[in-house]
Order: sequence, then structure tokens, then C-alpha cells
Amino acid sequence: MKSEETLNGDLHACKSALEATHTRILNIDFSIEQPTLMPNMENDTLQYRPIISASRPFRSWTQKIIHSIGPPCKITFIPVSSIDFTTNYQQDKTSEIAGSIMVRHLEEEILHQDFRILKSLDFGSFGVVKLACHLPTNTQVAVKVLEKNPTAVADNTSEVEILQSLEHRNIVRFFHAIDTVNMTYVVMEYVPGKNLEMFLRKVAYLTEDEARPIFQQMVTAVHFLHQRLIAHRDIKLENILIDRAGNVKLCDFGLAIQLKEGQMLKKGCGSLHYMAPEILAGKPYDGLAVDMWSLGVVLYVLVTGQFPYEERTYHGMHKVISNTKYPLPYHLSKPCCQIIGRLLAVPTRHRITISQLRGKTMAGPH
Repeated sequence: MKSEETLNGDLHACKSALEATHTRILNIDFSIEQPTLMPNMENDTLQYRPIISASRPFRSWTQKIIHSIGPPCKITFIPVSSIDFTTNYQQDKTSEIAGSIMVRHLEEEILHQDFRILKSLDFGSFGVVKLACHLPTNTQVAVKVLEKNPTAVADNTSEVEILQSLEHRNIVRFFHAIDTVNMTYVVMEYVPGKNLEMFLRKVAYLTEDEARPIFQQMVTAVHFLHQRLIAHRDIKLENILIDRAGNVKLCDFGLAIQLKEGQMLKKGCGSLHYMAPEILAGKPYDGLAVDMWSLGVVLYVLVTGQFPYEERTYHGMHKVISNTKYPLPYHLSKPCCQIIGRLLAVPTRHRITISQLRGKTMAGPH
């Protein structure tokens, strides 16, 4: 057991280090105001009660999270005597490790104390999505559970960073990310309803009048992304949620990427039936252009109930796209057929952009 004099010295060192920097915790940039550090003589640790001022991107959700981690919540540090705090805290790697341990400990507590998992909502190639309740606010949320491994950590980080930067009525809202030793839990808005794939099961296909407001909302969401040079790269019926009021939200940003102007991508990804021919051919591709192809597939399925091209392999899909023309049912209007044709143009130089698409009647502002 440490003496009270030693603990007081540790408290002073820890307080100075904390006040010398802005620490990133729970993905909230916060500064410390009137911190209170308290020795816990029973378990030889320091406990810190924070008063937090948080910044974007939380806004209204910020207050909910702050209430859940603020006083009287206590954050437990590892014993400070084992840490060599220096004057420049931000450059002290030992202190970074200690801070990381502290953050990880808090996030584990937040996960287990503040969230109750209710049921599984969906399964995907990158993780499972569960319905949960945020207990302090009695709010239902969707939690995407991502397992960490050497190849997936970067992807998890990218998805969280992109979601943090987005706030749009037709994009599922990001609330919070909980980063534990083995998992990343991405807490998002829960959209009661179905995805479009489930929605179409009972109706086969939609009339153009029925499809128009759905497609318009999708175009609005993609326009928002492309203005910011963000490519989704996995636009498909399963990743488009629709509630009972007909409100549409794009979700699952596991393959999304922040682009640089003119950047071409090499890594092929996406779902076979929605893949653009340039990806299937293994060529460098424009991430924004492949989103437009996927939008064309979505529109085609909405108004016909079928995929424009169907094959089971990448090679087979590329061959059928290159050598055949998708069928156009007689009931489709000429403007609708024209939009599908511009979206499913094989040469990317002929493929319509999202800004051009916004000017079309079928896809104009909703």
C-alpha cells in the first residue's frame, strides 16, 4: 500500500499531465474543467471525476453521452507511480499507453453498464448489427459489432471516421464508437422498418411513382457523399433502410473510402450483382463512378423486380455485361429507361454523375 504522501505526489503529477493536453476519449474531444482527482486507498488507484466540454460531431447526442460518463462516474487510472509523466505529455509514449489503458477501461464500463443488447438485426460480411437500448436515455440504437484483426483494424477506423463526418437526413446517423481490446462497437441510429430487399419481397416491384421518392432520397444521400469525395462502394438494396413513413437512409459504410481529387482505386470490393464492369475487369476505377453503376442497379430492381445482369462469378458477370444488353420491360417510361441507360453505361466516360442525375425528373430533389 502506498503512503498518502506518495499518492498525493502521484495526484499532482497526474493532474498536471491531464491539464496539459486535450485527451481523446470515447471519440469526444474534451477539455478538463475543474478536475477532481481522488486517491482510492482500497485498491491503490487514482480516481478522476471529470467535468467535460465536448465538441462535434455529437451535438444532441453529446449531452446524452456526457450524462452517462460525467459525475458521479469515476474513471480508474492504473497506479501513477509506474508511469514516467514528463512535462510534454503529448510526446510521452509511456503516458500515451497509460491514457489508452484508462480509455479502454472506461469504454468497457460504458459498454456493459449503459447498453443492453436486445436482439440481432442483421448479419453481414464485416460484422453483426444488433438492436440495443442506451439505458441512461432509454433510447433504442443499432450497434454494429466489428471483430478486430490485423487486416480489419484500419477498415474499422476508416468507417468510424467517415461516419463521424456525416450528418444527413438520408444517411444513418452515427452516435458513438466503443473501442475495446477485441471489438469495435459502432453505435448508430436505429431505423425501425426494413431494408429495401426485404421491402420488395412482398411487392415484387414498384411503379415509377412509388419508386420515385425512394430513389430521389437515395440520390440526395449519394450527392451529399460525392460532394465530399466519399465513395460508398457497397450501395445495394440491403444497405438502404426504409421506415414505415417511407423515409430512406443509406447505411453500412464498411467499404466507404475518403478519396482525393482524381484518385483511382485498385482494391475490388462490393456485392457481385451491383459491381461495376471496371471492378469486375480488375482495372483501376473511380470510386464515385462505381457508386453510380450501383445506383443504376438499385433503380432497375425497384421498377422491374429483377437484376439487369445475373451471374454467379466475377468472370461470368463481366462477360454478360460486356456482351449483352439488359432487358427493358414495356411498362417503363422513356425517361426512366434513359436514366437507367446513363447509369448502366459501361464506359465510365458515358456514365452519368450524381450532379447530372440530380437534374433529372426521376431523381431530382425530394
